[in-house]
Formats: sequence, structure tokens, C-alpha cells
Amino acid sequence: MRRRKWFVPADDRSFDPVGSNVTRHRAIEARVETCTHVRAVPEGVVSPVLVERVAPGEVLWLGPASVVGLSLEAAGDTDLLLAAGGTGLAPLRALVEQVAASPGGRRVTLVVGVRTLLDLYDAVALDKLEQAHGDWLTVVLAFSDDCDVEPAAQGDLLSVALYHHRPGQAVFVSGPPGLVETARQRLPLAGVPSDRLHLATTFQRALDSARWMSRQRAAHSPEPEAADAAVASSGSSRSARDAT
Repeated sequence: MRRRKWFVPADDRSFDPVGSNVTRHRAIEARVETCTHVRAVPEGVVSPVLVERVAPGEVLWLGPASVVGLSLEAAGDTDLLLAAGGTGLAPLRALVEQVAASPGGRRVTLVVGVRTLLDLYDAVALDKLEQAHGDWLTVVLAFSDDCDVEPAAQGDLLSVALYHHRPGQAVFVSGPPGLVETARQRLPLAGVPSDRLHLATTFQRALDSARWMSRQRAAHSPEPEAADAAVASSGSSRSARDAT
């Protein structure tokens, strides 16, 4: 789904399919044109609704954009090591595209972690990015549970990311909460300086998002009395036209 709006790359936004009473956060991927990555998760609450049931033209409540700790400005002019798990790829791909708009001589290594080859999505876009910017961008795939891929591509995301870590890099990690928390504990112990480590803080604002959604619904829903008056007025007008 695409909606023209000004956002900072890698911002986060909450989505609420109208009538579902559930909310999830999705990453804003682009600056001028919003591209939201949604992947159906088995037994998920919101993603199956968005992927399988929401049709073009249906209404989605969009929460306000919020900063999730993945601003490129925080890295200065240093080289980047980006570790993306699952749909955490969306905000980090946005950072790659931001660098592409004004490279500045920095090198970027994007490590994308999935369980199996079948779990890899957006492969075409990743291939195009690397082909277009191969002079400074390296894309590395990490498969944690697929013995059919070549041995060099086997391993968990953080282990593969650490293999590609070089002194001076700013390290960004985005993905499920478990991945982010593991990175928070593991990467400093492995030698990544805390001031060079940038972790996504998304998926942690369900309560705030729910309150915002409630206010939006209240603001856009007519008062019961007003709605009744509108119906009565409509009925009276129709009767008058019928009489003439």
C-alpha cells in the first residue's frame, strides 16, 4: 500500500484495520512515498488480516510516525553494518536508499537474516540495490535453518553480522523484539562499542497506539444524537420530495 506523505526513513507507524480492534507497528520505508512491508505470520493478530482480508479501497487507521532509534544522522559519516531480521529489513533498506541518495564515500554492509530460503522476501529489490550500488554496498544473506544453502550463507543473523563487523562501523539492528534484545546483550560483549550500536525500539508502543486510535475514532465518529438527527433530516427531505 502506498500513501504520499513526508516521513523520515525508518520511521515507524501503527496500523489498525478498521473493525479489527487490534494494532501493530510497521516500519515506514521511504521518505516521499510510504511503502509498508507486511508479512502474514502464522497465528498472528494483525498481519493475516492485512495480507489476506484487506482489499484496495478499505480504510486503515494510521498512527502517527514515531522515531524508533534508526536515524542515519546518529551514525555520522562512518561506515554502516545493518542487521535485519524478517520484516526488520524495511527500515534498514530505507537507510540504504538514503545513503544512495547522497553516498558521501561510506561503505554499507546489509546482513539479512531469515530461517530458510522460502522465508526470504524482497529478494529482487535487494539484488537491484546491490547491482546499482555495488561499489559501496554489500548484501549478505544469513540462513539460520536451511541446510540446502551454501555453507557460507548458513548461520544466525547476529553471528554472521559479527563476522562482517569492522572497527569504526556504526551497527544498526532491526527485527523482532527477541532479536533486538539479544543484540542489546550480545553485541557489546562481542566488541561492538555501545555508542556505535543502534537498536530498533519499535513494537513497544501498543498502549500509546491504542490510546491514539481511540481518540481518532472518537474524533471521526458522529455523536449518536447528531447521527439520529441526520437520519431524521434525510428522511424528512425524502418525504417532502415524494409529496411533490
